[in-house]
Amino acid sequence: MPRATLADCDAVAGHYGRLSFLAVSARELVTWAAPAAGEHWVDVATGTGEAARALAAAVGLKGRFWAPI
Repeated sequence: MPRATLADCDAVAGHYGRLSFLAVSARELVTWAAPAAGEHWVDVATGTGEAARALAAAVGLKGRFWAPI
């Protein structure tokens, strides 16, 4: 299997939002992790931001969430 180059990754990065399996997978990951309201979580390199949005919603305003960029 050929290895992807940085240029290959850059070429598809703008289309990640159109890949619905990424959004579904991210939400499934957060469901599996089962964050609770009020907890503190960190999102490190989970992808397109779908998991970050789901995680932030799960911990709510009383929780803390950090996603380094």
